[in-house]
Amino acid sequence: MIANRARQQKTKAGLSGIGLAVAVGVTWTPGTVLAQEGMEEVVVTARKREESLQDVPVAVSAVTGERVEQAFLLDTTSLAQFAPNVVFDNVESGNPGGGAFSIRGISFQDIEKSFDPVVLVVLDGVAIGTNTANVMQLLDVERIEVLRGPQGTLFGKNAVAGLIQVQRTKPQLASSGGKLRVRGGSYDTYNVEGLYNYGSDDWALKLTAASLNQDEGYFRNITTGERMGARDTIMGGAHLLWEPTDTFQAELQFNYSDMDGTALPQLDTSHYNLPPPEGDLFCFFFALCSATDGESVTGDPRVSAGNIDPGTGQTSPRVEYTQRMAIVDLDWQIADDYTLTYIGGWLDSDDRFDADYDDSPLRIYGAFRWSEYEQWSNELRLTRDAGDDLTWQLGLYHWDAESRAKQNTDTLLLTGLPFPASFEDTLAGSESYSVFGEGDYRLAGSMSKAVLTAGFRWITETKDIERTVLPAQGDPPFPPGSGDERTDDDVIWRAGLRYEWTENLMTYFTYSTGFRSGGFSTRSGTEEVLERGFEPEQVENFELGMRSEWLDNRLILNTTLFHMIYTDMQLDVSIPAPPPLNNQQAIENVGEAVFDGVELEALFQVTDMWRLSGNVGWLDAEYEEFTADVYGLGVVTDNTNFPLRRAPEWTYSIDSTLEKQIGDGTASWRVSYNWRDDYSGTLWDHRGTHIDAFGLLDMALGYDTENWRFSVFGRNLTDEDEFTHTFVVAPTVEGGSLWKFAVPRPGPEWGVEVTYRFGNY
Repeated sequence: MIANRARQQKTKAGLSGIGLAVAVGVTWTPGTVLAQEGMEEVVVTARKREESLQDVPVAVSAVTGERVEQAFLLDTTSLAQFAPNVVFDNVESGNPGGGAFSIRGISFQDIEKSFDPVVLVVLDGVAIGTNTANVMQLLDVERIEVLRGPQGTLFGKNAVAGLIQVQRTKPQLASSGGKLRVRGGSYDTYNVEGLYNYGSDDWALKLTAASLNQDEGYFRNITTGERMGARDTIMGGAHLLWEPTDTFQAELQFNYSDMDGTALPQLDTSHYNLPPPEGDLFCFFFALCSATDGESVTGDPRVSAGNIDPGTGQTSPRVEYTQRMAIVDLDWQIADDYTLTYIGGWLDSDDRFDADYDDSPLRIYGAFRWSEYEQWSNELRLTRDAGDDLTWQLGLYHWDAESRAKQNTDTLLLTGLPFPASFEDTLAGSESYSVFGEGDYRLAGSMSKAVLTAGFRWITETKDIERTVLPAQGDPPFPPGSGDERTDDDVIWRAGLRYEWTENLMTYFTYSTGFRSGGFSTRSGTEEVLERGFEPEQVENFELGMRSEWLDNRLILNTTLFHMIYTDMQLDVSIPAPPPLNNQQAIENVGEAVFDGVELEALFQVTDMWRLSGNVGWLDAEYEEFTADVYGLGVVTDNTNFPLRRAPEWTYSIDSTLEKQIGDGTASWRVSYNWRDDYSGTLWDHRGTHIDAFGLLDMALGYDTENWRFSVFGRNLTDEDEFTHTFVVAPTVEGGSLWKFAVPRPGPEWGVEVTYRFGNY
């Protein structure tokens, strides 16, 4: 087999017992046995080639599949506990599984597929260009890497804040076997997952299937008497590996998932019983008022009072998502030091989301959304790996995506209410081409411990949009064919130097940039604002890091300091519009922000049975410029006093794991606590939308034998109920609004799990 096989075997050896490796600090899986010579090596692909984590001049956290299983991480939001200055939340407020991902204070929480996320999700080498379903199930995972800071040279335009790289397990040659896992727990949850691998000497096939069922939702509805948030998901996949020679390897995989259930509630948090601009209209006009600022109208953050129009025959809002994905990965070692790689990806999805945004039995404001999305990507990359002297890779990349979103808005038509019932249809496209490269050069002579890094990406991208809006009455503001097209291009850079002081101490400095292309304001209320669009934004990152090992490799202590400058920020603001709209939402390049931070992480093997790990992040994020008409009054103001969204000053996590051999197996007890400081949930940090500080406590007990694993686990055991997402509609400078709503956080959850492994898998 080619070098990839050796790398695959090396990866499995280096990661099989390792659960968490953190960028500026490293944490391994509970259950890793401390070798006499020290910790096992952690191998990551943060730079699209396999490297030891302690040698990578990038802030990256790596969580293995074993860690995912032992920590009972059901979806990507759980990854926040493993990396500092990171916030992952479910915003599901218009699309299924929408993720609000924030890394080092640069965040994205929009639901529209025509907007590029700032945190890029990469699945088996294929970038996902939409925020929908980024809160994904973590099944059949080999490793997840969370990269902090812009990663544009190797991964492209959307990695402005960082990226999440998910690598599923590969088929295994010359091995047959599999595993079956059954899980049951709170809220009538019962999951069944299966995997089977058949491998000959030159080919292997891996089949996966899962049925994930939660029949009782996390949240109660007092209007309908039903539960909300219940989900049934079916998943399946086939992954073929073919290796006819030692120099060629081909992979082909297809994966399918289908989810159906009830949508998360959109809780009304209106509180001030005055007409705007001082109060909240829904509270004043409909008596939909919460007792305390920042709470829901029902008084319970997990109780909704919403309803769906009885004319639809529904008693609860629905949520549906179907995804089909195919990936081709070809590796050809064309010479001793050169490998040619091709990765082609196709993703097709459709979804539905119903929402009662007023959270009441009345028909005030609800929406029914349907979306379709399709993307194609092609990457051709040549890599030279000649050992220590010079390693580089050059590549070509093509991206093409199309989306369509339809929305019916159902409202109670009141005089002066600025949102008539309407039908909206938006078609958006994005196509880009890029050339990229990055390499390392080890200096000779007395500087042989120094390694220079340089990288670039030239990118050009064209976006187009066509939007139709047909109100229930009056002239259409967006007749069919309204829209425009724009093209942006830029060059993304990376330069750095690392120095290996000793075998156990390395420091590095990196300068990198990020780029996110311009686009169009999908939710604008006039043609002029839609067609005007907005310009690209850029990020500059200055990063200084240290990787170190102490006490005969029983203590790993790593730090990172960073300074980032974010210019031409694409911010969603309210601007004036003609009656009856009065104001509209638009994206404008009106901000500049500066981010300074420190990240400290550690792993300490206290005894042969007890391991402690943790991380601490400190972040100072401030606007340097923010001059705009953010309230739609036609008045430009200085808004630099606003805090940045999802940018807590402090985050920290601690993980304690005890393991002991008992009989023919190993018993384990894991306790983890993840805490984040308070932060703003909205652009304006509007009253009633601030997220207070909170911490999540998880626990798990397990017993492992050669073929069986028995586990009991609990999540959010302290019953934290801070919202995952807050929003204000038409805010005023006086603190009023039309209304405010929020998405609730699930409560405490307990479960049991049994896993059976068979054959050689």
